[in-house]
Amino acid sequence: MARPLTAPSAAGSASARAAEEQTVDGSDEIDDVDAVVVPPPMPVAPVMETLPPDAWADGVAHTVAALCHGSEPSFHSWTIQVPLDGEALPHTELRMTFSRHHLQLRFSTASTRSFHLISAHQAQLRALLVRALPGDRHIDIELT
Repeated sequence: MARPLTAPSAAGSASARAAEEQTVDGSDEIDDVDAVVVPPPMPVAPVMETLPPDAWADGVAHTVAALCHGSEPSFHSWTIQVPLDGEALPHTELRMTFSRHHLQLRFSTASTRSFHLISAHQAQLRALLVRALPGDRHIDIELT
């Protein structure tokens, strides 16, 4: 049984009918008039579990607090590059500078999604860090 090469056209023009009647073996015979070419299904992107938009702030605050609490008290100041979850904040790096009286978080991102997410939740992140870190410390959050 020969199958048509193209799907039937709703327009019904003569050239569309000619295309419908052309078969794989090149003859003009139609063995199965109801045969319709069904295109292959479109690939479906995998469903990924994503964090709620503000959950990344909890994770960053927890990581920063753990680093600050675990730091050697004899160090007056230190700077570290902190790895971030690539799914929550794609294409984003965090550089953290810490001292007794100052904490600076500098986010660098090439992702507009990450940029907007960090911008929208800076106040929440700052509040989480104030609660998590003891003492009177100036917290500075920059975004580039």
